[in-house]
Amino acid sequence: YLTYLCRYAFVRDVRGRLAATVEMLLCAAFSVPLSLLLFVDSSINVASVGGVADRVGQLTSVLTGFFVAALVAVSAFTMENSALDEEITVGKVYNGKPKEGESGLTRREYVCFMFGYLVGNSFMISALSVVLVSFSKQFRVLVHTMSNHLPKFDFGIPVECVVLSLRFLVCVIFLFIFAHIIFVSMRGIFYLMDKMYDKKPKLLKKYDPTKRLPLSNEGSGK
Repeated sequence: YLTYLCRYAFVRDVRGRLAATVEMLLCAAFSVPLSLLLFVDSSINVASVGGVADRVGQLTSVLTGFFVAALVAVSAFTMENSALDEEITVGKVYNGKPKEGESGLTRREYVCFMFGYLVGNSFMISALSVVLVSFSKQFRVLVHTMSNHLPKFDFGIPVECVVLSLRFLVCVIFLFIFAHIIFVSMRGIFYLMDKMYDKKPKLLKKYDPTKRLPLSNEGSGK
């Protein structure tokens, strides 16, 4: 199920490249420097109540409901002459590496992938923030105890260095996923505002002035 929810991240373009490559690079440019700041300045509240993880978890818990509602709306949306179920022609994307003769995703499929990804990741970030905030105190006590009784591991690396490295890694992953949720949300809102309401052009019959429109009282005998 987790791989299915993350299918948006593996959507590919015509050349077989990940369509979300630019988004992911921007998210990395956001998350890595901010994680370095959290790594250097230990006074910043990261995992305690009211800290970074707690605030992010509160925000994503609210967004989860919006994403679920948007996913239901997109999957059930119908409109006459709508291009929602037509294959994307400009900027084609595929569910995996494109094969010869394979049709690309429709707009409905692409947007459903998008909001399914947002639902899964926002729920995961909310759950992770609950775990971090709930057990942060116990984790600090464990680290302090290990530092006193076991200053260094067998391979000579201090315990504190390992703990700080793990803190940096967790911050990078946490902030990267959060940043990607924000980027994909902007794209999803754009689709909800504009692309969902695109209509296919429809040719109308040419008006013939020689044809008389039928009167409403014709055939009534009057």
